Parts: sequence; C-alpha cells; structure tokens
Amino acid sequence: MAEATFDEQVAGMTQESTQRLAAFEGLLRGVGADVLSEFNKFSKTLAALPAIGRDAAARRVALRKDDSLPLDHRQRLDRELLSGVDVILRKTPAAAHQSIPKLRSMLEDGLLPNAARTDSGMRSLHRQELETAMNARPGTRLEQARRIVGQNPSWDAELLSDYGRALVGEDFKALRAEAVGRWKARLDGTEKQVNSRKALAGLEAANLEGAVAAHVQAARAHMTRDDPLPARRQP
Repeated sequence: MAEATFDEQVAGMTQESTQRLAAFEGLLRGVGADVLSEFNKFSKTLAALPAIGRDAAARRVALRKDDSLPLDHRQRLDRELLSGVDVILRKTPAAAHQSIPKLRSMLEDGLLPNAARTDSGMRSLHRQELETAMNARPGTRLEQARRIVGQNPSWDAELLSDYGRALVGEDFKALRAEAVGRWKARLDGTEKQVNSRKALAGLEAANLEGAVAAHVQAARAHMTRDDPLPARRQP
C-alpha cells in the first residue's frame, strides 16, 4: 500500500470532522433559515483556514528561492511571516467559535414553545391558568415555575416570554435552561420543534469545537510543510 502523500495526510486531519459537519447540516432542514445561514457562515470560516496555511507555505517557498536577498534578511522575513499568520490563525477561528453558542441558542428557541402567534385573549387565559398553577406550588417564583415547566406547552410559552421573565426576574436564564432540558426529553411538538430537537442532539455529536481545532491544525501543517530556512552558517 502506497504511503499517503502530504496532502492526503493533511486532508485526513479534517476528514472526520467534515463528515460530522455534513451529517449535522442534514439535520438543519426545517429548523429555520436563520440557523442554516449561521451554519453556512461557520462552515465558510472553517473552509478558509487550510487555505491560509497553503498561502503562507507558498510565500515561504518564494522567499527561500529569492537569492537576491541576503540570508539573514530572508530569515527575518520568514519569522515575521510565520508570526503574522499565527495571529490570523488565532483570530479567524474566533469567528467560528462565536457561531457555536448562536447555533445552540437558535435551535433551543426552535425547540421551546412560543406564544408569538397566539391571540391576546387566549394568552390572557393561559396566563391566568399559569398563575393558578404556580400559586398552588410552594417555594419562590423560580421554584414554582420549575415545578410546572415542561407540563403544558401553553404555560411554557408564557413562562418563556417577557411575561415569564417578569415573573422570575434574574432567574429567567435558569428557568429557560430547565425548560430546554425538559423539552429535549419530550417526543411531541410542532414539526419545527421536533426538527430542532434532532438538530440539538446532532449539534453535540458534531463537536463543532473539535472541527475548528482540526482545521486550524491542517492550516498549520500546510504552513510548515517545508523545512525552515537554513540556519546561518558560522564563519
């Protein structure tokens, strides 16, 4: 069996993560255009990383061949080039990392009940029911809300709206996290909720943080594929 070429070895660094990303992308149908747009932005950032390394490698090769420059000068330029690309390879992945919590939050929004399309009269009725249910439970407002969240989609829609935020105040984030956990475990919901539930599970399996790391590794491998400029000969 022939030994893998350098390009094949580097491609292998991202092969598994690329397959996981493709599987995750397949789960994004029916979860909303905003989620797909954010994922596409994430994917484009990753795809650009190896090219940064390849470009740096080409510039280093050209620098080695430029005999018109003194060796010391070429060595200094090479160090500056590596330093500059290193900065880029630390800053560029930051954009991809910022997309990960956005994707998770968008999918959670799609998973949770939403009262936006419910008429005001019905919402008022649901809030009355919610207040009655909460008042029947002991504890703080957060403890009361936690005891009933996940039981009734109409109540959850109100609990997770501005109305619910006003009820529990600074504890709203904790309540939302509780609701996400409950709805992840359910099997019912609208088509978007069901799709979002599957995509959230796929998000964990996709390991987007690992995909970013793999593409940075590939970029660095391209950048340093050739030996560094020779050390200055001692007189």
